[in-house]
Amino acid sequence: LDFGGGKFDDAKQYAEQHGFVFEVYDPYNRTELHNLQVLSAEYDVLVCNNVLNVVTDDVIDHVIDDIKQVMLSTGAHTAYVTVYEKNRDGKGEMTDVDTYQRNEKTKDYCPRLETKFKTVTVKSKLIKLEL
Repeated sequence: LDFGGGKFDDAKQYAEQHGFVFEVYDPYNRTELHNLQVLSAEYDVLVCNNVLNVVTDDVIDHVIDDIKQVMLSTGAHTAYVTVYEKNRDGKGEMTDVDTYQRNEKTKDYCPRLETKFKTVTVKSKLIKLEL
């Protein structure tokens, strides 16, 4: 399950060409009906790519809670998260008219995630979450 996968199906099509069942959940870019249908199934793994790095401080904890809730409701006990670090200075900024970038290092997300997940592991630029 791709959490926050956007409005296009490129990743879904690629994964399915390689034999995977792959669905996209995105409350901002997909219809409510689509998201409800996607959440009615079970998944082995949740992936979340470049979502946490584009949300502001007042929203990030809510998004992390949503990731956990989606994992619980769909049976996905493991999640893999990536973030775009950009300049890595930790100072959030608006980059376009409606685009925010946190500029945090991958490991800087761990303290927030550790309050919600049993295991948080970082290897290179990949965060693995386990319930």
